[in-house]
Amino acid sequence: MDRIEFAGWILICDVDATRFAYAGMALGGPEECGCLHCQNFVAARSQLYPPAVLALFEQLGIDSTRETEVYHLAPNGSDADGPPETRMHRYGGWFHAIGEVVTDRAEYEVPSQDFQLTIIPGGAVVPSSFPDTPLFRLEFSVRVPWVLPEPFAG
Repeated sequence: MDRIEFAGWILICDVDATRFAYAGMALGGPEECGCLHCQNFVAARSQLYPPAVLALFEQLGIDSTRETEVYHLAPNGSDADGPPETRMHRYGGWFHAIGEVVTDRAEYEVPSQDFQLTIIPGGAVVPSSFPDTPLFRLEFSVRVPWVLPEPFAG
């Protein structure tokens, strides 16, 4: 078990077991779903996670292309009067890691990217490749541009 500190959180993680669990996932949640909103998330994924968060994922053994769950909340943004496909869209989702949260905090936020991360003890909709051991989840919220050529369908 590795002790990892990030933005005020102290986490104990079995990095090798987490990496192994992600290797057992054929697809991430948005690829499994395949709806238009999830397709948009996948198409924009490479620009969504801040470098510090990607580094945390790497430290924890998380595959950043294998979100457990992703969901579309709504179009939003400063161009709220424009058509939905030109707006930013609010998405949320989470990843899992094997281990526990020792010390927590409220939220990590990157305002310039409109990205928030919260780390919470326990699992939710846990992939079958994860063992029945203590887990924590990394829940995120992010604004995502509509990048698909297909128009947004609310």
